[in-house]
Amino acid sequence: MACEVKETPHSGDFSTLKRRARALGLEKMMLVGKTPPEENFGDFVWAGVIF
Repeated sequence: MACEVKETPHSGDFSTLKRRARALGLEKMMLVGKTPPEENFGDFVWAGVIF
């Protein structure tokens, strides 16, 4: 699984993660963020749900 943690994730981070995951042959990926972005972007897991 490819995983990236960002303070404030955005769509560009998700695109980069997808590209890197594909290059490594990984199908599963997770973008984790602490602060929700201002833009309408929801392809991330809020860090507050991870324990």
